[in-house]
Amino acid sequence: MLVEEVPSILKTFGLYYTKKFKNEIEDITGRYFEEPKHTRIQIPQHESHLSREEMDYEQTKEEWYEKLIELPEPYSNEDLIEMIKRNGFTKENEDFLLQTMETREPWYLYEFMVDESSIELLKRLEDKVVLKTVGRNLDLFAMGIFDVMTDRRTGLYANLIHFCIDYTIELLYKERPILSETKFRKLSCYKENVEHHPELETLLFTYLLERQGKWIVIKQELFLLYLLCHEMKEDEGIDWDIVFEKGCGKCLLKTQKGNKAFYFPDFVNPSNMDWIQRIQCIMDEIDRTGFRQKYVVPKLEEFLNQYPSKAERAAAFLEDIRWELDIDLDGEICGGSYFEKDAMILADNLGIAYLTDAEEYLAESSRRSLIERQGICTKKEDYIAVSLYKETDEDYLRKIGVYEALEYYFGKLETFVQLNKE
Repeated sequence: MLVEEVPSILKTFGLYYTKKFKNEIEDITGRYFEEPKHTRIQIPQHESHLSREEMDYEQTKEEWYEKLIELPEPYSNEDLIEMIKRNGFTKENEDFLLQTMETREPWYLYEFMVDESSIELLKRLEDKVVLKTVGRNLDLFAMGIFDVMTDRRTGLYANLIHFCIDYTIELLYKERPILSETKFRKLSCYKENVEHHPELETLLFTYLLERQGKWIVIKQELFLLYLLCHEMKEDEGIDWDIVFEKGCGKCLLKTQKGNKAFYFPDFVNPSNMDWIQRIQCIMDEIDRTGFRQKYVVPKLEEFLNQYPSKAERAAAFLEDIRWELDIDLDGEICGGSYFEKDAMILADNLGIAYLTDAEEYLAESSRRSLIERQGICTKKEDYIAVSLYKETDEDYLRKIGVYEALEYYFGKLETFVQLNKE
């Protein structure tokens, strides 16, 4: 009960499952509750599917990369909540911000609150606007934050925007959005917009960037990506397929000295997925109708058209995504993995449909049945990896609800397309 039930009980009463409380539960029981882990692997465009071992390798490489460059530990939610409480917000605004920390809505306000400096900007913004109103519109929120950040000084404002857009484009090509300080100071966008403006550099390293040893890291990715998205929104001829997928074509505008130049990005790989998610979510906020009509709906329709036969599409889809579930000896799902096509990633990023929701269709009896199928199971230390796509008996998969679960996923996509078509 301590491990499995306490988190939901706390949530019911509006309380937080703090790190300290997790540690106390771990001292008593030897473990604490963690959400099941699911590995999403983007399908390589010109390669065969990755094996389970290759997935594990990619995950390990990612973890050691972060240790190698000593990325800063983010503040915990509990730390940020304390910052909010001690900054003297009005009762209404404090309640609004605390609710945001609990529900993560609006998502962009939640992502904005990363440290003391971001809370301080919200406090300054509180003196000018009603946070609850501005906080529910990303354009108004961004405009308000930049106003208080720059004190509405036109020259500072323009240089800041030019630098942020150019700097973000510079990092789209990197495996990680990180530069050494030496390379940072050699960038043309730094030399032209920041080098001779010490006040702007102070502003940047107070609110948007952070020095971590010899590295420059971004602590407000949301705002840098917002400015880039705002710039791309103005270009009505933008080709979103090029922005989000590998290929050639002009799509991104770079501003320098008032001039615009076209770039040819090729930045889609697993380590860039966080930025792609944010760009898609930002565009869905600031240009919902246009973005959905021009990119989201056509992309989902293209995906659905790959499986025209409803009688056979679940089986074909299962084979394509190579769905695996990790099921413990009690019959509970404790993780899993699957390959994702671009449209699936898009649907996940925008909250349209999640493949993990399909697990709800698998009853306990079905899960227990699956871990008895020796031909598709691999025994691990404390769970069994079940390769659903290796099961050859389609009648069996249909009987235990696997195909019904996948049809539920397809249905969510189809409903969204129908509601958002012109």
